[in-house]
Amino acid sequence: MVRSSESKLPYINSFVAVAVTGIIAVVSVLAHNRGNVSLSAALTDSIYFGILTFVIDTAIVYPQVRKRYREGTLPENPPVSKILRHTPRNPAVFAILGAAVFAGVTVLFTWVFFRFYQLEEMALGSFLFYRVLFAVFFSAWMTKVVILRYVQKGAFKEDIPQHGSQEVKAAIPSVSTLKEEFNSARMDFGLNMILGVILGGTQVGMDLGLNAGETKWLFIFPTTRSGLPLSVFIYSLIVFVLMVVPVVKSIRASRLQGQLPVTDKPIAFFERLPRKPWAFAAVWLLPLFGFSYLIIWGIMTVMKFEVLNFFQYYFIRLACTKILTVGIVNLSVIRYMQPDIQIEEVRE
Repeated sequence: MVRSSESKLPYINSFVAVAVTGIIAVVSVLAHNRGNVSLSAALTDSIYFGILTFVIDTAIVYPQVRKRYREGTLPENPPVSKILRHTPRNPAVFAILGAAVFAGVTVLFTWVFFRFYQLEEMALGSFLFYRVLFAVFFSAWMTKVVILRYVQKGAFKEDIPQHGSQEVKAAIPSVSTLKEEFNSARMDFGLNMILGVILGGTQVGMDLGLNAGETKWLFIFPTTRSGLPLSVFIYSLIVFVLMVVPVVKSIRASRLQGQLPVTDKPIAFFERLPRKPWAFAAVWLLPLFGFSYLIIWGIMTVMKFEVLNFFQYYFIRLACTKILTVGIVNLSVIRYMQPDIQIEEVRE
């Protein structure tokens, strides 16, 4: 599952960059396509997208980072990227280099997506949906890459001491981060198998023929759009245990450690919610199921997916989890910032 402790980049407004690239994605798709979008057309679109997005993100983000560098408000000890610190510090050259790299990345991603979901072509509406989502998430990541490049030591000619306290999330995942993601995926996979056996979505058995002692099998039923209620129910239980409860506990611990301030504008609704992590998390179990169903059903409907195998469905669930995590984090922060939560009570 997704970790809730990701560092933010509050000193850079990347919304404009993401919004611009999203709008360009819409215009590009509608301008170059009049019907179903083939793989070759999607790959061509990906090349344009990769180039334009990185150039636009650099053009919008770089001036903001430079301004804050001159003010001395960038983080004093940002994470070191051995790759990015050796790239050109000239923004135009960096943008060209990054555009070439990310054009290749976007082309590869699109090719893998088509092959993984066994698509020969996509309906125009489906491709537009895919491209906009891809543009938003990818552009947001690209802005982090640009930010990380220009908070490196020696990124600017001037030597101005920095005294900012904000943290910068390393946009390029480390080996330890990848291992953590793998372990989370493995746990999610295992729990899904166990619940599947209990609730009927997975069957384990053996062939009782001549080689009964040697032939065993595991059958995972595919996920159909009509069968989503049961599948989403299993998914919601997994997300509740692996994401919602740990996130709530983490936010509560932040209040205990003094990292979470008390709001000066209390919200009566949130003050009436339970204080204990499990009880507070339980409040959102039913809404979790509802929103999960809407998100997954919406994606499968817009993309015209009628049947998905376990692995195809897994990545849709993963995207849904990332969306839900943002919501749970914000709800938990609001709850534990309320003045009715005292440090002595949190220690219990």
